[in-house]
Parts: sequence; structure tokens; C-alpha cells
Amino acid sequence: MSQINPQLQKILDDFAQNSLPNGKNSNEYRNLIATVTASPVLTERLNTAAEKGYLDKLAVNKNPHAGASYNAAETRISINLSQLKKLTKQKSLIFQLGHEIQHGFFYYEQGHKETENRVLAEINTIVESDAKRKDYTKPLKDLLDADRNNEALAMIAGWNAVVSYEQKQQGKTKLSLQEVVGKGFGYEQHFLDETALRNKKIIPTRGLKFNPDMTVSDSQKEILAHTYYDQSPEKAQLGPHGESDYRNIYAAHVIGYIVRKHYAHDPKAKLVIDMKGLGLEERQLEINGLDLGDEDRRRVYYDKSHPKTPQYFDHTINGDNQFKYVPITNPKSETEEQNYPYSLKNMPEQAQKLHAQITDKFTEFIKKHHLPYSEDSIQNSITALTAEAYAKKLPEIMAFNITKDNCLGVMHKDNAFLRIAKVDVNEAMNIDSRESFKDILKTEQNFQLEAEQREMEKQMNHSQSMGIVR
Repeated sequence: MSQINPQLQKILDDFAQNSLPNGKNSNEYRNLIATVTASPVLTERLNTAAEKGYLDKLAVNKNPHAGASYNAAETRISINLSQLKKLTKQKSLIFQLGHEIQHGFFYYEQGHKETENRVLAEINTIVESDAKRKDYTKPLKDLLDADRNNEALAMIAGWNAVVSYEQKQQGKTKLSLQEVVGKGFGYEQHFLDETALRNKKIIPTRGLKFNPDMTVSDSQKEILAHTYYDQSPEKAQLGPHGESDYRNIYAAHVIGYIVRKHYAHDPKAKLVIDMKGLGLEERQLEINGLDLGDEDRRRVYYDKSHPKTPQYFDHTINGDNQFKYVPITNPKSETEEQNYPYSLKNMPEQAQKLHAQITDKFTEFIKKHHLPYSEDSIQNSITALTAEAYAKKLPEIMAFNITKDNCLGVMHKDNAFLRIAKVDVNEAMNIDSRESFKDILKTEQNFQLEAEQREMEKQMNHSQSMGIVR
């Protein structure tokens, strides 16, 4: 039996105590220990990861479309308990554990963490530029390419863990390909010729070179990237509905971040992504869950393959459209699109509330004092004052007045402090309502920027938790 070090032993024991009905007395625990120690390579990798802090805990994976997963932010591997019921699935679990822990090494030792930080910086540079057309394709491609390498190397690590298992089981170091595959363990098809496999013949997939001991070197990663990461959605069966591929499920987190940052900085600039060139589809992105910062928000983007036609991302991470594709049946023209977001119904709920209260108090004030306001100037003034009140975080409007310095003013007072919002009378009358609505949306998103940065870092760490398909 391969030796488990103290750090890994504690992780396994904690998992038994927290996740198994009978703890260390359960068959599941005994089968887990047997699995971890059945492959010397797997034991060594898990030991090292636990020692270096790349693995701190095991958890139960409840995703029906993944056998196991790794979360870099929480340094955690999640597994399906069904695989621990009997040792009949031991070989498959060895592959999964070898696969998932490689994600930890890739993130912390092979530059993925640095790649993510660089990509975020590049996105932020594009966001903060003065360009009227902002193309986010390159940083997005760089991250997806890194994710592709990540999955390919994880497949190789899983295979090598299985080879180590068979070497130990059979008591020899030189094995045939048939001896490694045996009766199959659920992942061998990515290493073998599919046509031959259907005819029950075991030959390597085209171009793949095995070492004399049947292990696979990292130099073969491009072939595994093609056979595994590049799978069609029908074969990969990832995501909440089992309808996605790896590329789109990884991209969803990043695109959500890009959209939020872009519209917070300059909503008038065009957001451009080469969707076709990157192999991305709006439908898949939306069913994987797009976080645009607001469950009622729709954001325009432009695909480089159709540069003049507005396309639309919808918020689907929660709300009524949770993990759903939201089709556009009647696309707006570019001019219509420019105006669409900047209407009262698309404002945050709190802004709508303030707008209604200011409308009531302002119109009452005008009538009472017989002020010569036109309909347009009334609407402009109300919206301008709403934008200022929203920016000052007034919870409600308690009073309205025109101040001595010729400003429209509203206030809210509670036990803590007094909040006041003011806009110049003449300026407010002449600011188009659309511009004030723009300011409200920008304020709304600015409120979230710091939190969103932290959330994105968490999400990008979570991108390492993409589960290996079963």
C-alpha cells in the first residue's frame, strides 16, 4: 500500500466525518482509501498537493454532468459518492482524481493564476481606453487557450494515474495498451481511435504517441486538447442542462465580467467579440449562466462576423431567465438599440422608486407655486434630480424644495444622518432625460465595481472547478 502523508490523511478523515453517514466506519471511506493508495502516482500527486496547499478538502459533487471537479479558490476536489459504493468504479475514480488534482498544479505551479491576472489587466485596459469600438477578443482567446491546455494536461495526468494503477495490479512496469485499457474505465476513448474502438479494436488515436511504459508525456497535450476539450456540446454534455462544451462554459464567467466592466465605464462604446472565431455561441453562454449584474438587464454586443448587426446578451445567472437562452425575435436597429436601455423601465428598482416620489413632490410644487415649466423641462428636471438622489443613496424622498442657490433639492433624514441631493435648476431643465438615465445606470454599476472585481476573481478561480465529464 502506498503511504498517505498526514496532510492528506486529515483531508480524507475530515471528508468521512463531514460527508459520509457512518464516517470512517463506512464502506465508502474504506473504498476511498483503497482508491487513493491503489495508484502510486495518484498517491504521490495527492500527497504533494496536500502538502503544498493545493488541496485542502474533499467534498460531495452533486453535478449530474460531472464525475468530479476541482475548485482552485477553495483548493477542493468534489466527487460523486456513488463511485464509492463499490470498487467496481475504482479505475474511473483514479482517473478523475488524477485529472482534478492536475488542475491544482496547473493553477499554482504552471502559470494559470498569472495568466488569469494578466488577462484581467488586459480587459481592464481595454475597458478604460477612450476607443469607441472595444474588441475583447484577444484577452478572451488567451484565457480560453490556457483553459484548453489545462484540460489537456489534466487528461494526461488522469491516464498516467491509471497506468500506475495497472502496473501495481499486474506487478510489471511494461504494459500493452490493451492491458491499460482493460474492460474500459470511461475515459479511454479520448486516447484511442474511435472508429477502431467501435469495432472493439484498441489502437491509439491518430498522432498520439505513448511512452514505452504506456504513459503519456505532456508534449502530447495538443492531441488530448482536440479529443477532449474540443468536443462538441453533444459529446461533452457539460453545464446545468448537459448541453454545453468546455469552451462556452469557461467563457461564460469571463464574458459576464467583460460586459459588466464595459457598460460601467462607457455604455456608448461598442462591445466587440469574435464569437465565431472563438467558437462561442450566445445560446450556450446564456444556458451556462451569464452574470451581467442585473437579472433584468440585456446588453448589446457586436460579433466581428456580423459587425453592423447588434446582438444581445441576457442576464441568466439568476432571476426569471435562470440558465435559459433568451432569443431575440425582432432585433432593434443600431439607433433603436442606443436608446433602448435608457428608459425608466430599465432603471434599478430603487431609482424607479425615487423617480416616482420626486415626480409626485415636484409636480405638486410646480402647481402650488404656478411655475412656468414645459412638459419636457419637467421630465428632464425630475430625471436629473433622480440621478443625483440615486447617486447620493437616498432611501426615499422626504421633502422637496428649490433652494436659495437656485437648485432643485430633495432630502432624507433619519437618526443617523441627513442625506441631500441637489441639481441646478437651469441645468436640470436642459439635460435630456436619456442622459440622466445613462448616469443612473453608470452609478448603479459603479456601486458594484469593487464587489464585482472580487467576485470575478472568485469566479475565475472557480473556472478551475469545471468537472470532468462522466
